[in-house]
Amino acid sequence: MVVKQLSRIGIPLAMCTQHPDSASKCVDASEEVQEAVKDITPFEQGGFNCDEKMIDYEGKLTPYHQVKWVAGELARLGFKAGIDFILTPRLPNPRLEQLDRHLMVLIATLVVNLDVSKSVQYVINPMTGSTKELLDLQRRIWNMTRLLEEETGKKIDTEVRVIPLIEDLDAMLNINELLRKWIVESSIFVHSDIVRVMIGKSDTAMIYGHIPSVLGLKIALSKLWKLGKELGVRIYPILGVGKLPFRGNLSPDTVIEFADTYKWFYTVTIQSGIRYDMGPQAVREVIDKLQDRVGRTPRVYTLEEEYLIRKVCKIFTAEYLKFIVQVAEKILLINNFIPKRRERLEVAKYSRDIVDGALFSEDKDLICYVEEHKIILPRAINFVAALYTMGIPPTIIGLGRALRRIEQTFPEYVSELVIKETMPILRKDLEFDLALLDLELARKYLGPKLYRLIQEDLEEIKNRLNIESNEGEWSERHRLLIRLFYENIGKEEGMKYLVEAGIVRGSLG
Repeated sequence: MVVKQLSRIGIPLAMCTQHPDSASKCVDASEEVQEAVKDITPFEQGGFNCDEKMIDYEGKLTPYHQVKWVAGELARLGFKAGIDFILTPRLPNPRLEQLDRHLMVLIATLVVNLDVSKSVQYVINPMTGSTKELLDLQRRIWNMTRLLEEETGKKIDTEVRVIPLIEDLDAMLNINELLRKWIVESSIFVHSDIVRVMIGKSDTAMIYGHIPSVLGLKIALSKLWKLGKELGVRIYPILGVGKLPFRGNLSPDTVIEFADTYKWFYTVTIQSGIRYDMGPQAVREVIDKLQDRVGRTPRVYTLEEEYLIRKVCKIFTAEYLKFIVQVAEKILLINNFIPKRRERLEVAKYSRDIVDGALFSEDKDLICYVEEHKIILPRAINFVAALYTMGIPPTIIGLGRALRRIEQTFPEYVSELVIKETMPILRKDLEFDLALLDLELARKYLGPKLYRLIQEDLEEIKNRLNIESNEGEWSERHRLLIRLFYENIGKEEGMKYLVEAGIVRGSLG
């Protein structure tokens, strides 16, 4: 039997989530309690053997009492909170949703520890944008805990701490400044020197491009490492990633390259795509291979390297967005046919703003274009699914053209630095995505100008990276399915082909 990391060091390895990225399975809110039980159940008993479950309220129609129901059911089945599992709600951000919903979720979360002690030890603050919102949340937790104790007459012996979720490139590149004051001042409300920080790849990639999101994660890990040494606290990073390359590329075939690229992490997200589209054996392979690869010393960057990486990220973002802003309408068209996989709260304001990427790029023409056209994109999972459905794997967009500009702008060692720092996972990313490229289909969606940009990217990738696609029967099957979708777009039959293509990829998006 695999011994869970939570029971060994008190920090989970595998955080099962409720992301809607599974092509093969739709899970409604009424099924999520039993889903959570299976997520925590050991492999030998038919489960996924995770040691942490994210109960997600970020724009989701999750019942307020779901955390309590899950904790109670796990306890009834003999699972021990704090040893076999912990539950970690992702709260509604009151900056983006109504404060009353945030407060109701928070109180329902804190009540759980009255019945099942140690079941909730952390809550996640999504789309963290300031030190103040983190301090406000930690203060709110402290006040509500005291209120619950006073009103129930019971002592809550579990300290609940905030996990900042960082999902923006600029925030990653300045993560030390964003979190330093919070870590120091939150000691008023919490006594532990353990700090967990979650860094999300998907939204960063969607707004800034694939390479900036990889480099952003690595810079953030470097800065967190230095910050932990400076403040004398133990920081345990969480990598929020999915199965497909653009969203992190955590799968059985890539887990070693994934771990060798990022090195310093203790927890990864095990999302719905890998659980349902690939199955328990795939999850087991990922967890087994990660067990001895967590907590290694990260790549620590010098100030000069940080400066250069920020500069090249601006170029990558500009070249990526030059394509995305012009294909946004086609992405939204296909988004209309992507089936829902979780029950979402439609009024929630969690759309990611592409203006942030344009401003970061400092490309004046791009900024003007984005501000003038008011471009809207779907959420990251559907965004990725739409691009694959068009025959355009998202990791290649802007990559070749940006590498060419970097070589023209900087000394040769700068482009070498970029390639070195994104390997070995970039090789796996491109082997997979190049196999799913369908230029013939892409031409039908794109005008001549956009099609030419993709051709330029591919030419430069071939010249500079020497990476061959991992084609096979699976990629031929994928190509057939997305072409059938194109021929049947708008029909119910077309949606079936879109879903089947997602199953072939191992994740919807």
